[in-house]
This record gives sequence, structure tokens and C-alpha cells, in this order.
Amino acid sequence: MDLSLDAYTLTPTEIQLITQNTAYVLPFRSKSVPSQFDDSNGEVILSCPTNDNTTRLKPMLIGGTSPKARWGSINSILLKGFYASLDVPLLTLVSNPPRPTIVQYLSQHPEHDRHKSCVQVAEGLDYLHRHSIVHGAIRGSNILVDQDGTCVLGEFSAEHIPTQSTLTRYANWMAPELVSVQRFKAFLIDNYYYDYNGEYKMPSDIFALGCTAIEIYTDSPPDVLCIPYDQVKTHHKLADIHREPTHLEEALIPKNIMSAITSMLQLVPNRRPHSGNAFKWLEHPDRKRITSRPPVLAKSMLWQAMRTNI
Repeated sequence: MDLSLDAYTLTPTEIQLITQNTAYVLPFRSKSVPSQFDDSNGEVILSCPTNDNTTRLKPMLIGGTSPKARWGSINSILLKGFYASLDVPLLTLVSNPPRPTIVQYLSQHPEHDRHKSCVQVAEGLDYLHRHSIVHGAIRGSNILVDQDGTCVLGEFSAEHIPTQSTLTRYANWMAPELVSVQRFKAFLIDNYYYDYNGEYKMPSDIFALGCTAIEIYTDSPPDVLCIPYDQVKTHHKLADIHREPTHLEEALIPKNIMSAITSMLQLVPNRRPHSGNAFKWLEHPDRKRITSRPPVLAKSMLWQAMRTNI
């Protein structure tokens, strides 16, 4: 898809505003909003609130070299109106804004400051986490780049719990606790052994951040990191497992930055840094990292101690 400056596309917000205009858009009503975004080909899936059917709105460029011309193109579409069939939509729209992903940008600008991009992604994620917001879709294909080279976070995950399709498609960025929920719960880790059902959490965002940082530096995400459940039976053994950098990562990523990234890829979620530390460690990798020991297994260890004293 051509993302040059003379070709504009509709953003998710614009799609939402258009689909809320019931005078021109049928059969979707005011509650129809993008429910899923496919960042590989720019498709957006709209759900009809009256039933379980969905339709895909595929990419179409909106012409114009100025905001006035852009809105002229959009208004001409609204004036003509369109009927989004549940089978084959007569009008196709683009959901992604006219900005390349970091993957596309680096392929065209290999000399770009990759460390700066990692810091910007971490800063954006820290902002969300400080407001108790989980992103759920941190990966290179969902990091957009402004004209000045600034990285911004893309679409949030439309899922609270990733589907098997999502787990398979984006396996390289998925934290291990998301993959095998029942087996992971057997480790009795705080917040992951009682009512945890495999939903995205802040630590899984941090894991994805580490994977994305490797992707930015090496142009490819790390291999899928799996827990060897057949050999590891306790949380102590799980905490002792540390991912070793590959030869390519050692060659392309400074050692102090790689150390910060490795901490984000801990198999035990509570041993990963929170977003503030992840941001600081990437921004100032030479500074000494000081952090308290995470409260891993605090509840279960307290319960064991109480049983011992009974």
C-alpha cells in the first residue's frame, strides 16, 4: 500500500465517526465501531450490534494533499452514501493512518536511531501503565512512525484474552503466561494462580516491549520463548531460567541495553520491571539499576508458613 504524503487514509477515529452517521451508513448503527484491527493488511472488521455477523472493510486511499482536500474526499463519500453489506462491502475503507510502521520505516531508513525508537515505545507504554491501561498489542507492526521519525503506539488489542489465532500469529511477542494458562497457574505465582484466565496484563506488555526492542535492533523478533514444563516444576526453577542473547543480538545491541531487555523477558511475570523502570533503563542504560525484589509468591509462601506453624 502506498503511504506517500499525497495519499490519505481514514483513521480508526474517522471510521468510528462515519459509522455513527446513520443517515448515510447502513446497516451499521451508532454503536458500530471497529472491533478488530488487522495490522498486516490494513483491514478493519466491523461488528453489527443487531447480530453476530461481521464484515471486513478493506483498504482504499483517500486523495488529497491538504486537510481541506482530504475532508473533501471524505465528504464526497458521505454525500454518495454507502451500504456496507455483511457479505461484500460496496465501499472499502482504510483503518490505518498514513504513517509507516517501524518495520517499514527501518527498511527505508536503516541508519535511523534504533535506541531512540525503543525509548519512545517504552515511554508511551509507561504513560499507559501509569494510567492503569494495558495495551495488549505491542509489536513492530503496530508501532507507527511520524514524519519526524517519532514512534507512537498503534491500535490496542481488541481482545481481553488472546484467541488461539492471535497466540499463533503473534507468538514471538507473547508472554509465556498467556500461552499455556492452566500449566502456568500450577506455579502458584501471585495474581496468576487463582482467577487468572490468560488475560493481557501489564507484565505481558513488558514482555512484548522487550521482544519489540529486539525486533527494532535486529529487524526481526526473537524466537518464541517457551517454558520447558517437562523439566521445570517449581517457581524457583522457573525464576532461575534466563534467556541468553543470540550472536546477532550481541553484535547489534549494546550490552547494557541488552541487559535491560533481558530483564523484560523473565519467565516469571513479577520479576519483569514495571514500565517506569523499563523506560528508565532503556533511556539511561549506563545508570546503575536499583530495584527491590518483586513480591513473587508472597501469598503462597505466607500460606505455607502459616501451615508450618499450625
